[in-house]
Amino acid sequence: MKDLSDEAEAELNASYRGMISRLSTPDTVQIPYAKIRETLRLAQRSWVAYREADCQALSLIHEEGHGRDMAYLGCMTKRARARTIELGAFWQE
Repeated sequence: MKDLSDEAEAELNASYRGMISRLSTPDTVQIPYAKIRETLRLAQRSWVAYREADCQALSLIHEEGHGRDMAYLGCMTKRARARTIELGAFWQE
């Protein structure tokens, strides 16, 4: 499970870095890239905090030990994959 979690985290980080890179172009009259980039950074930081708290809460439902660890890792992986998809769809919305 840890390998799947690490893979999901790597994909999420690559997707996020790609978005930030894409938004690193100079502002145009139509698109304020700097403002979008900063807003996305704030959103991502908030999302990271939300995911951590959400997965911690979910893991507390399970008994101590391996079950709790698996619930936490599963949640973190699932949320990372969902966020990667969200970031990929950013320009389509």
